[in-house]
Amino acid sequence: MYQIIFSFIFFSYKRINANIKSKKAKKIKKNYDLIYNEAEEIKAEINGPPAETLFADNPEYIRFECFVPIRSIPESNPLKCKIKILPSSKMLLFNYYGEMKQLKYVYRDISKILEEKNLLQTGPSREYYLTDPTADVGESRYMTRVFMPVKEK
Repeated sequence: MYQIIFSFIFFSYKRINANIKSKKAKKIKKNYDLIYNEAEEIKAEINGPPAETLFADNPEYIRFECFVPIRSIPESNPLKCKIKILPSSKMLLFNYYGEMKQLKYVYRDISKILEEKNLLQTGPSREYYLTDPTADVGESRYMTRVFMPVKEK
């Protein structure tokens, strides 16, 4: 049910607080536009789908950090974005197929799995959007992979 995820380098833009009732999608799009533009400017080779790290430590706000994995550290430093390296760790992996707006309910299922498997979440979850939401595949076929760092209780 969980596996080791290898360390990887990623290109991110600042954490943003989004009120749950706000238009999170507009803020996310703005961040990804900046990430992709700056990655192109410094010739950073993108190596995977866009993703977010979610910091849900406040019920009124969700803090999130948008990022994309890159193949290696580029020669030039970005001006607004940051390059970070995540260490490897044990992760619960959960694949979700469906509408993006329903993704928040997946975390209820993940909580049940954590309890059943006697696991404890050890850090923020990461969502990887494997289906481009602008692709014409039908919302029920969107695939998002949720990674949650865990340890045994």
